[in-house]
Amino acid sequence: MKTTFQTFGTASSLFYKSRKRLKYAIYFFLSVTLIILGRFDHPWISSINYTIAFVVTPAIVTFEAVADGTFNAISWVQGLAALETENARLRQENSRLQQYRFIADRAVMENQRLQELLNVRPTFVPTLVTARVIAVAGGAYSKSVLIHAGSEDGLRVDLPVVDENGLVGRTIQVGFRATRVLLTTDFNSRIPVQVERSKRNAIIVGRNDDLLRMAFTGPDMDVSVGDRILTTGHGGMFPADIIVGTVVEVDEDDILIRPAANLENLDFVRVLDYNANQLEPGEGN
Repeated sequence: MKTTFQTFGTASSLFYKSRKRLKYAIYFFLSVTLIILGRFDHPWISSINYTIAFVVTPAIVTFEAVADGTFNAISWVQGLAALETENARLRQENSRLQQYRFIADRAVMENQRLQELLNVRPTFVPTLVTARVIAVAGGAYSKSVLIHAGSEDGLRVDLPVVDENGLVGRTIQVGFRATRVLLTTDFNSRIPVQVERSKRNAIIVGRNDDLLRMAFTGPDMDVSVGDRILTTGHGGMFPADIIVGTVVEVDEDDILIRPAANLENLDFVRVLDYNANQLEPGEGN
């Protein structure tokens, strides 16, 4: 389309120059002819002058009208070419601005998630590193994720991992720049917990699906739907009072808990710098 418009533009320029030259040539020829014939005062010559003027003048007027119309049409096509060029430039500018907007929106979302992470404050446990989840290893026999942090960041095995909502899991394999985190929903996950309302202790186990199961509860276990489940700090792997989830079902066979962490859509997580053996006397009481 652009090449076509350029061709029209070139044709317009050549046509305009040719039109001017032809018009001047006709005017010059008629002027010279009329001057020469005008020097002869004869009825026959006057008749010829009149005939020439009568015939040629409308032709010149018609030629100019056609030429002007053609020139205007070519100018209109040139205008379309300019509009097409401007439209293409605006489309390109709009695409570039859309990319900038996407990048800005992404930055705002990431900043919001990082700010939300700061609201999780386990007692006496600082954050070792905040890392992005870079891969999910879910399946029938495994529930884990890979995070972009490793031994170069000070990570080691069996460190607790949280998001802005609660417990995510623990580190199980640590590489130089990447670490695998076992999620609370994995079948091999075991977490000492306490019912926040009744202060009764139990063990939470994973089921390799979206829910957790409460085990080793005892016959007098006091738990109800809606109760929050927190870590106890027993066993030395997880600090106390991290929210694990909320009870969603209680029956004779099972007590089911929905994880507090958004395990299906993890983005950023915090790895806590926790070592029960390094707590000062009285700090964990």
